[in-house]
Amino acid sequence: MFGLGFLGLSTLILKLEWHTYILPNKEVFEAIRRSKSAKTPTKLLIIGDSVAKQIFEESNNIDTITSLACNQSIDLIGHYLLLKEFLSHNSQVERVVFIYNPFSFDNDLDHKFTYNYFLKPFYNKHYTADFTPHAKKQIAKIPFSKIVNFPIVAISFWTPEITPNKTKDIFLSETSLEYLQKIVEMTREKGIPLTLSAAPIKISRKKEVELLKESYLAKGNPLSILENYFENIQYLPDELYVDDIHFSDPKKIRATAEKEIYGRSN
Repeated sequence: MFGLGFLGLSTLILKLEWHTYILPNKEVFEAIRRSKSAKTPTKLLIIGDSVAKQIFEESNNIDTITSLACNQSIDLIGHYLLLKEFLSHNSQVERVVFIYNPFSFDNDLDHKFTYNYFLKPFYNKHYTADFTPHAKKQIAKIPFSKIVNFPIVAISFWTPEITPNKTKDIFLSETSLEYLQKIVEMTREKGIPLTLSAAPIKISRKKEVELLKESYLAKGNPLSILENYFENIQYLPDELYVDDIHFSDPKKIRATAEKEIYGRSN
């Protein structure tokens, strides 16, 4: 009886989407909801990782700007899906800015956050038509991926153990390559200028970035969208950061970043 009651409660929570407002991955669900809304005045769309969210979340208070920046854990496939969804409702967008740190391009739907941050929000019939064969292959490797939409699993923050298969100093995974190209192609087809850049990086990680650049360039056939990506990275003192990538006080750099992105300082 208890089991049936818990299953019923889980099903109700899933149907009402209460879990999407309280779990640690709530920022992804928030971005999804925002991507499905028609915000007619939006001219500038920002997508990107959690550092981009730190800097530009308040931009959503400006009528002509929407930020869907949320987390690198959704991988480039997730950012592509958010972008495609928003543009399907907002044809008036005039510019897209993608802000993504250089340490996340190696994500290949194979890390410890994939289950909660990508599968639970995106592994459903609304999005799977845009999964490439490689993405499907990666998902098939994830333990318990077939039960991710079961109510008891979906409303929790439980995740199976996932061991990434990382290659040392790789910059661009196959998933990232595929979906970065899709982002470029989609914005080009719609005639929307696209800019890709990184948020400022702590100075002590400059050598890591240089190694990633060397690894990427050594493979040949660089993408035009990444032509000036590494050269334009700004490095800041370590004391401005609370961890390897996030700012302890994003307000200190927000005005400069906003002015650089869209010519506005607050």
